Amino acid sequence: MRVLVKVITSYTDGWFLPKSAIHYKEERPFVYILDRVDSLGYKLRIAPVRIGLVQDSLVQIFDSTLTNVLIRGGYELNVEE
Repeated sequence: MRVLVKVITSYTDGWFLPKSAIHYKEERPFVYILDRVDSLGYKLRIAPVRIGLVQDSLVQIFDSTLTNVLIRGGYELNVEE
């Protein structure tokens, strides 16, 4: 019998997002943030992020103030400036 295990030797406190929330433009990571909702739909803005550890499907970020982050489906959006 075989058993697959992960041994955790240390831990890190911090803020994490799923990998699907992190996007890249010119090799710089960013996330989409909900800016407002109106009668025409959702308005998103881009927020650059600093990333740290990447493990399995999670990415550590160094901005604790991010709220309303789009975590799925951002690859379907076009970035306009």
